[in-house]
Amino acid sequence: MSLPLDDPDFELVWPLDIFRDELDVVLANRSARAAKHLLREAFASPRMAELVEQGEQFEDEFLVATDVLGPARELRKRISEVREQKPPKPYYNQRSLPSSAPPRVPRVQLAGDAFARLVKEMDKAGYFDKGLGPDCVDFHRAPPSLLLEERLGVPDLWPLWPGEWSEELFYSLIEVFHDLVARPRVVERYHDFSDCGEHYGQYAVKPGRALYVARVNSILERNGFSVRLAPYGEDAGRVVVATDDARGDLLERSIAGSDADSDDVRHAIGLFRSREATRVEKKSAVVTLAGVLEIERNLLEEKLLSKDEGALFTIANKFAIRHQRADQQPDYDDAYLDWIFWWYLATVELVRSLRQRGAAQP
Repeated sequence: MSLPLDDPDFELVWPLDIFRDELDVVLANRSARAAKHLLREAFASPRMAELVEQGEQFEDEFLVATDVLGPARELRKRISEVREQKPPKPYYNQRSLPSSAPPRVPRVQLAGDAFARLVKEMDKAGYFDKGLGPDCVDFHRAPPSLLLEERLGVPDLWPLWPGEWSEELFYSLIEVFHDLVARPRVVERYHDFSDCGEHYGQYAVKPGRALYVARVNSILERNGFSVRLAPYGEDAGRVVVATDDARGDLLERSIAGSDADSDDVRHAIGLFRSREATRVEKKSAVVTLAGVLEIERNLLEEKLLSKDEGALFTIANKFAIRHQRADQQPDYDDAYLDWIFWWYLATVELVRSLRQRGAAQP
């Protein structure tokens, strides 16, 4: 039977790249239990997981496990056809509200409510069992408020109640739960005593954090925050200044690099995009990138016009970024640092592309 991927029940509620990576793990492990749990979690309806259950009903000693994984294998082959679920279009009262109208609820409380619901939902699904311990009627876990107080120095934070949160505390909670999250890949058993519920196993930190970051960033974006939770880099799991999609793609490529200078590039990015970054730290980030480019001067001279190559360093030297001399000009707006950082980072990426192209030529 071909999967009806145009059916709304078959819309994906997870980001597609996270689902694809987890699906690859399931198929590599040939686990019907993990496939059923993944499909139940990732799709808008349980119908996809029910297809695996139907296969399990007919499994016998002559049927290998990969036959049960038929729906999962078909999904992987047709991954480009899988549709991600979109948020609903604005409703009438949202469309008719003047854009200049002040928010009816403080922004931190509005986003905090959504965040508290997210944590509750993921906790019920076992995503914090590894970090907080499973919550079972037979052995209750230690109160999460104790761990939160230990890490943040603030008592009585559990259960989460955003009505009294400051912006700083909200961001701190986002970061703490990032460090605690891990995705359970299977349901180990159902504990029916006192309706305790499902107990999980095979916890995986990477997909758990990826899903958590995507959902938290959706909350921050939806509520107009100018920060995001960093998904990668040396500041992964920490709240950083948001960037547009194009610069976000540049950051991702730069951080993923495996060149000899990649650690320096990642360090520069971590310095620059920190929410608390000072002018001094931003200048240090630019100096680090200038140092990376200095090493590549020969390649720049060969592949770029010499006047362009010289301009890269003239700017950094002229405006008291790399050195401190009397003839330099230190009186410039901070926006200049933003411009020079992104220019240098894009040039580093260009140099990497030129190097790779040269290596590929015979």
